[in-house]
Amino acid sequence: MGSSQGVWGSSLPITTAVTCPPVRVHPAITAQAIGEYLDAGCTEVYVNQIGEEQDAFFDFYAKEVLPRVR
Repeated sequence: MGSSQGVWGSSLPITTAVTCPPVRVHPAITAQAIGEYLDAGCTEVYVNQIGEEQDAFFDFYAKEVLPRVR
């Protein structure tokens, strides 16, 4: 699906639909966004850190975001 196509039959571009706020600023909002994908039937959600500090990002994610999703 290209970025100009809608997501789930809507006119919302996929580049908008999959964008989340900065995790370290809003872990609860990020967890809610992941939950919405799971509720919609997604069985896998991929998370990516752009830039440096990969380990620190995923450590924070494991402590602050994932417990809110489960």
